[in-house]
Amino acid sequence: MTNISKKGLPIEIQEKLFNQFTQLFSNISQNKANKLFDSMFTEVEKIMFIKRLAMILMLSEGYSTYAIAKALSVSDSTVRVQRDKLHAGVYDMFVKSTKEKQFDNKNFWSTVDSLLRIGLPTSDIKSKWKFLNTKN
Repeated sequence: MTNISKKGLPIEIQEKLFNQFTQLFSNISQNKANKLFDSMFTEVEKIMFIKRLAMILMLSEGYSTYAIAKALSVSDSTVRVQRDKLHAGVYDMFVKSTKEKQFDNKNFWSTVDSLLRIGLPTSDIKSKWKFLNTKN
Protein backbone atom coordinates (compact mmCIF):
# COMPACT_ATOMS: atom_id res chain seq x y z
CA MET A 1 0.00 0.00 0.00
CA THR A 2 1.29 3.43 -0.91
CA ASN A 3 1.83 5.78 2.02
CA ILE A 4 1.11 9.48 1.75
CA SER A 5 1.58 12.23 4.29
CA LYS A 6 -1.52 13.08 6.31
CA LYS A 7 -0.62 16.74 5.86
CA GLY A 8 -2.00 17.51 2.41
CA LEU A 9 -1.09 20.22 -0.06
CA PRO A 10 -3.50 23.01 -0.95
CA ILE A 11 -5.34 22.02 -4.16
CA GLU A 12 -3.99 25.02 -6.10
CA ILE A 13 -0.38 24.13 -5.22
CA GLN A 14 -0.97 20.43 -5.92
CA GLU A 15 -2.39 21.18 -9.38
CA LYS A 16 0.43 23.59 -10.19
CA LEU A 17 3.08 21.05 -9.19
CA PHE A 18 1.33 18.29 -11.12
CA ASN A 19 1.17 20.46 -14.24
CA GLN A 20 4.87 21.20 -13.94
CA PHE A 21 5.58 17.49 -13.49
CA THR A 22 3.58 16.49 -16.56
CA GLN A 23 5.49 19.04 -18.64
CA LEU A 24 8.58 16.92 -18.00
CA PHE A 25 7.02 14.20 -20.17
CA SER A 26 5.98 16.36 -23.08
CA ASN A 27 8.21 16.18 -26.13
CA ILE A 28 10.86 13.87 -24.68
CA SER A 29 12.11 10.63 -26.13
CA GLN A 30 10.94 7.25 -24.89
CA ASN A 31 14.43 6.59 -23.56
CA LYS A 32 14.37 9.78 -21.48
CA ALA A 33 10.82 9.03 -20.27
CA ASN A 34 11.94 5.54 -19.18
CA LYS A 35 14.87 7.00 -17.26
CA LEU A 36 12.63 9.61 -15.68
CA PHE A 37 10.13 6.96 -14.55
CA ASP A 38 12.95 4.78 -13.21
CA SER A 39 14.41 7.64 -11.20
CA MET A 40 11.09 8.94 -9.86
CA PHE A 41 9.11 5.80 -8.99
CA THR A 42 9.82 2.69 -6.95
CA GLU A 43 9.27 -0.73 -8.51
CA VAL A 44 6.03 -1.11 -6.53
CA GLU A 45 4.74 2.26 -7.75
CA LYS A 46 5.58 1.39 -11.36
CA ILE A 47 3.82 -1.98 -11.08
CA MET A 48 0.72 -0.37 -9.56
CA PHE A 49 0.64 2.22 -12.33
CA ILE A 50 1.10 -0.29 -15.15
CA LYS A 51 -1.51 -2.67 -13.73
CA ARG A 52 -4.01 0.18 -13.51
CA LEU A 53 -3.38 1.14 -17.14
CA ALA A 54 -3.68 -2.48 -18.24
CA MET A 55 -6.95 -2.87 -16.30
CA ILE A 56 -8.43 0.19 -17.97
CA LEU A 57 -7.47 -0.94 -21.47
CA MET A 58 -8.63 -4.50 -20.90
CA LEU A 59 -11.94 -3.23 -19.52
CA SER A 60 -12.34 -0.94 -22.52
CA GLU A 61 -11.97 -3.98 -24.78
CA GLY A 62 -14.63 -5.94 -22.90
CA TYR A 63 -12.61 -8.34 -20.77
CA SER A 64 -14.43 -9.62 -17.69
CA THR A 65 -13.37 -8.42 -14.27
CA TYR A 66 -12.55 -12.04 -13.42
CA ALA A 67 -10.22 -12.49 -16.41
CA ILE A 68 -8.46 -9.20 -15.68
CA ALA A 69 -8.07 -10.01 -11.99
CA LYS A 70 -6.54 -13.38 -12.83
CA ALA A 71 -4.23 -12.04 -15.56
CA LEU A 72 -2.92 -9.11 -13.52
CA SER A 73 -2.98 -10.76 -10.08
CA VAL A 74 -5.28 -8.16 -8.57
CA SER A 75 -8.56 -8.54 -6.71
CA ASP A 76 -11.85 -8.58 -8.56
CA SER A 77 -13.00 -5.65 -6.41
CA THR A 78 -9.98 -3.60 -7.56
CA VAL A 79 -10.96 -4.24 -11.17
CA ARG A 80 -14.59 -3.36 -10.45
CA VAL A 81 -13.53 0.02 -9.01
CA GLN A 82 -11.66 0.76 -12.26
CA ARG A 83 -14.63 -0.52 -14.31
CA ASP A 84 -16.95 1.88 -12.53
CA LYS A 85 -14.56 4.78 -13.18
CA LEU A 86 -14.30 3.77 -16.83
CA HIS A 87 -18.10 3.70 -17.18
CA ALA A 88 -18.29 7.10 -15.47
CA GLY A 89 -16.01 8.54 -18.17
CA VAL A 90 -13.01 9.16 -15.91
CA TYR A 91 -10.65 7.40 -18.33
CA ASP A 92 -12.12 8.56 -21.65
CA MET A 93 -9.08 10.67 -22.57
CA PHE A 94 -6.68 7.85 -21.73
CA VAL A 95 -8.59 5.25 -23.76
CA LYS A 96 -8.89 7.66 -26.68
CA SER A 97 -5.12 8.34 -26.53
CA THR A 98 -4.37 4.63 -26.87
CA LYS A 99 -6.29 4.56 -30.13
CA GLU A 100 -3.84 7.04 -31.66
CA LYS A 101 -0.81 6.01 -33.68
CA GLN A 102 1.75 6.89 -30.98
CA PHE A 103 0.55 4.02 -28.75
CA ASP A 104 1.86 0.60 -29.74
CA ASN A 105 -1.50 -1.16 -29.52
CA LYS A 106 -0.30 -4.39 -31.14
CA ASN A 107 2.62 -4.73 -28.74
CA PHE A 108 0.37 -4.07 -25.74
CA TRP A 109 -2.16 -6.73 -26.76
CA SER A 110 0.61 -9.19 -27.57
CA THR A 111 1.91 -8.73 -24.03
CA VAL A 112 -1.60 -9.14 -22.59
CA ASP A 113 -2.01 -12.31 -24.65
CA SER A 114 1.23 -13.64 -23.15
CA LEU A 115 -0.02 -12.82 -19.65
CA LEU A 116 -3.32 -14.57 -20.23
CA ARG A 117 -1.68 -17.64 -21.69
CA ILE A 118 1.12 -18.25 -19.19
CA GLY A 119 1.75 -21.96 -19.29
CA LEU A 120 -0.60 -22.54 -22.22
CA PRO A 121 0.38 -23.27 -25.83
CA THR A 122 0.62 -20.23 -28.09
CA SER A 123 -2.16 -19.43 -30.54
CA ASP A 124 -2.45 -17.55 -33.79
CA ILE A 125 -2.24 -14.02 -32.40
CA LYS A 126 -3.33 -12.45 -35.70
CA SER A 127 -6.76 -14.06 -35.55
CA LYS A 128 -7.17 -13.56 -31.81
CA TRP A 129 -6.53 -9.80 -32.00
CA LYS A 130 -7.95 -9.23 -35.50
CA PHE A 131 -9.63 -6.00 -34.39
CA LEU A 132 -6.15 -4.45 -34.31
CA ASN A 133 -5.86 -4.71 -38.07
CA THR A 134 -8.34 -1.85 -38.43
CA LYS A 135 -5.97 0.49 -36.59
CA ASN A 136 -3.20 0.54 -39.21
